[in-house]
Amino acid sequence: MLLQDVERKGDGAAIKEGVSPDRIISVHDPVIRHGHKSSSVLFNGDKAAIAVDTDSQLFTAADVIPGNAPDNTGALNLVEQSEENTDCPVDETMGDCAYGDGATRQTFVDAGRTLIAKVPGRPDKEHFPKEDFKIDLEAGTCIVPLGR
Repeated sequence: MLLQDVERKGDGAAIKEGVSPDRIISVHDPVIRHGHKSSSVLFNGDKAAIAVDTDSQLFTAADVIPGNAPDNTGALNLVEQSEENTDCPVDETMGDCAYGDGATRQTFVDAGRTLIAKVPGRPDKEHFPKEDFKIDLEAGTCIVPLGR
């Protein structure tokens, strides 16, 4: 665990800047990780990934993922586990914006599955978002942000 905080340099050792992304936080439970419920609410432990039948509200599949893993980890596997457990096909999968990223959508498309999820907010605040551009397809024009 000491190697998470120290790095070797040409003239010896130094304390690392920042925190290791997969930091081991417990010598007693080496798989436990720091997690975030929100930007201000932190926890130590794991997350439960749950599939629920929307009609009956019954849990159809469950998995445990590390606390620092994205919520969409193993989403398609959870759907497949749900089908196996219920012996019923899953027509479509619904999730919150944690499941709406491009990679998860592509995984579902590649598997011939339907995924319904909001697109997550834009993390890159340095560049102009698509919605700031005024696109007129009929006129073939595009006005960029700030009219430039």
